[in-house]
Order: sequence, then C-alpha cells, then structure tokens
Amino acid sequence: VCLPDPVERIVVLDPFYNLQMGLELGLPIVGAASSELSNPPSEIAGAETIAGIGQMQEPNLEIVTGLEPDLIIGDAYQHAGRFEILSKIAPTVLIDASDWKIYYRTLAALGGR
Repeated sequence: VCLPDPVERIVVLDPFYNLQMGLELGLPIVGAASSELSNPPSEIAGAETIAGIGQMQEPNLEIVTGLEPDLIIGDAYQHAGRFEILSKIAPTVLIDASDWKIYYRTLAALGGR
C-alpha cells in the first residue's frame, strides 16, 4: 500500500482495536465507526473531534469520502467484502491478526509510530 508520509487523515472501521489502539498511539484519526457494543466516537475519551461514520458493519461511504482520508483501516474478517469500494476512496488496509500485540504493531507502523 502506498501511503503519504506522514499519514494525516485516518478513518477506522473498527471501534474496538482500531479506534482504541489508534487513540493510544496518537494516530490522526478523523472518522470512526461504532457498533451496538461500543459508544459513538464522540463519547470516547480523546475522540471528541472524530466524526462518526455509522455502524461498523455498514459504514456510510459518503461520510467516509467527505472526510478525505489518507488511509482507511479495518478488520480483515469484518470488512473484506467492502475492500474494493473502500480502496477506491483511499488506500485501505485490512488487518488480520489474532494477537493484539501484532495488531498494535501493525497500527503503529501504518501511522508512522
């Protein structure tokens, strides 16, 4: 995946690993999905300025496009069926890692951390 250096606008499709770890890493997240099991991004500490993009299973593609992301990050299991359309909006990486440490390192590398 070709990414700008530095990545300045990230949209995350997973409100769990991607959003929580991304905030911890200080990634420049501009949009995030939510789910029935998570609070909207606006209610998560440190994520007050992050736009909600809808549900994790069906993010609003118009909102994602409007955020003009440099990078879209999702989960390989949850978002594989949307990869083609997401990659037309911005470079898209779907992470497939069962170990949270590998997931964390992958996010850090994508964000230049």
